Order: sequence, then C-alpha cells, then structure tokens
Amino acid sequence: MILPARKPEVFTATLTDMGNAPFYFTERYKDMSMSILNGRYASQLLGLNPRKILDLGAGCGAFAVWCYKMWPYAWVYCEERDEFHHDLCQKNLGPGGRMVQHWAEGKDYDIVRFGVGMRGATVPKAKLYLNDNVSTY
Repeated sequence: MILPARKPEVFTATLTDMGNAPFYFTERYKDMSMSILNGRYASQLLGLNPRKILDLGAGCGAFAVWCYKMWPYAWVYCEERDEFHHDLCQKNLGPGGRMVQHWAEGKDYDIVRFGVGMRGATVPKAKLYLNDNVSTY
C-alpha cells in the first residue's frame, strides 16, 4: 500500500522591513530563505538596476521577495516545479507575483538565480537562452 506524501509543515516569519508582511516557508528552505532575506546576495548585486529577474528553482520565493524589496520596479519571474512549494512561493509573492512555466521564452533577463536543485545540467542549457551580459547566481 502506498501512502500519500505528507505535506511539509509551514512556518511564518514577519518581514518588518516590508510592512510586516508574512513570509511562509518550510523547514527545508528555512536557513536558505532567512539568509537570502537578510541580504545574502546584497554585496554581489549592489549597484545593479535590473529590469527583469528570473529565479529558477525558487523554492518558497525568498530571492524574489528580496528582489521586490531591492528593486520595486523590476519584473521578477519565478519557476518552481514542486507543486507544494510553487503554491507557497505564489502566496509569498502576493497577487502580483509572476510564476512562469516557460522561462526560456526570452533572452532579456538581467539577473538569473539558479536554486540549489537547478545546478548542474540546467545551467549550461539555460545559458543558451540568456544575454551575454546577464548576471547568474
């Protein structure tokens, strides 16, 4: 007998620098999410003014939420294949969040972040679709 998979427990943090907005995450993404939201990428991305950002393997959406905070006028797109985390990411992004299925349609991303599960074979394939001057993390 095959039992259905248990849904992960969801935790909530309050983003005080974003109007006390809630941020939902699972234990799997807790440390990574908090690290990103606390400025993990700040020194690497300081001085950039991106128009379009792509987060592949977005998990709970911490990088996208942080990007919205840093560049409120940028378009931030996320792709997450795990259905549970996809829904959680969409919840964190709010009604204006942009979850994408076909991220390779367009070469005009200024920043691309590859989530932990997206490293390896995906990176060389993805680079075929990116600008020469795109920043990848």
